[in-house]
Amino acid sequence: SPQALSAVRNTQLEAEARALYSSSLPYHNFDHIQDTLESAEKVVERCREEHIRIDAEVVYFALLFHDAGYQDDHLARGFATKERYSAALAEPILRRHGVSQAQLDKTVAAILATERDAVCVSAEQKAVRAADLSGLAADYPRFLHSSMCLKREHE
Repeated sequence: SPQALSAVRNTQLEAEARALYSSSLPYHNFDHIQDTLESAEKVVERCREEHIRIDAEVVYFALLFHDAGYQDDHLARGFATKERYSAALAEPILRRHGVSQAQLDKTVAAILATERDAVCVSAEQKAVRAADLSGLAADYPRFLHSSMCLKREHE
């Protein structure tokens, strides 16, 4: 049976991911990652209820790393988008944790699904994009908080 997101969480992996985020960013910090994981837990659960096949592990890996290195200049490092840079940061870490090439490919595709103009195909890509945007589609207090943080970060 499909797994819950909470069942695939890994403390060591989360510590390694956390190190790639900057707490100096008001929005794209590790708190945002925790929020997206919380949101994805509900999405994955909903998919299971509706008998939609979804790989909770791919969703988890992708969300954990989808904004990794956000504070860095991705263009200077040779990446067209922040998301491609994040995916490149994720790959060696996930590989070291024994993640298969097939899982890795799906994870990278799900990270790239958070690009502004991305077209989502798989359930995992849709879940990751939905969870990433959840802070902007939440109740008003959370929306306001997210918006203010994004504004501060942009400035």
